[in-house]
Amino acid sequence: MIPHKIHYCWFGNNPKSKLICKCISSWKKFFPDWEIIEWNESNYDVNKNEYISQAYKQKKWAFVVDYARFDILNECGGIFFDTDVEVLRSLPEKFLEYHAFTGFESDYTVNPGLVFAAEPHQPMLQKIMSAYRNKQFGEKIEGRMENIVDIVTSVLDHNGLIRNNTFQIVSGVAVFPKEYFCCFNHEIQAFEIGENTISIHHYVASWSPWYR
Repeated sequence: MIPHKIHYCWFGNNPKSKLICKCISSWKKFFPDWEIIEWNESNYDVNKNEYISQAYKQKKWAFVVDYARFDILNECGGIFFDTDVEVLRSLPEKFLEYHAFTGFESDYTVNPGLVFAAEPHQPMLQKIMSAYRNKQFGEKIEGRMENIVDIVTSVLDHNGLIRNNTFQIVSGVAVFPKEYFCCFNHEIQAFEIGENTISIHHYVASWSPWYR
């Protein structure tokens, strides 16, 4: 059973925007009895490995979070949300019976930034963390900086993921279609919220070079 804990990270000591505060408020609304934990420089070691140490020194907070989320879930279990994820309705209790779950972002890619939930020490967490330990921050893929979607989709791919935006369980991780945790249509640049939609990702993209 996945513990009743929600985790998020906030590195850099910057003020939270109105959107981020709105998103966190939505977690409190739909998970009223859950423990919500903020992780930052005061309670998380940003020098755990070379990847996050390099990212932190360059003030690329989101890339520090990309590794930290799996480390935190591995130790504590629960649900990890990016701070720009807004919850729209209660999570079905049966979801917590999975050993872990996340969601497709597109027909071909899985984005744990939408949501990633797990029991403590779920084996896939270790596999993803291992993939990060072998990397240097800033590595390129297809002419751009490699990101969490590339890394996690690749790890799941090697463990049997079928890239077709359908519900499936990969090494104990339930992967839900994009309508559950994303539902953003990149072609029309709008959300398409359906009856299965639980949360939406606002794509603040604080990691991008044009974000201020």
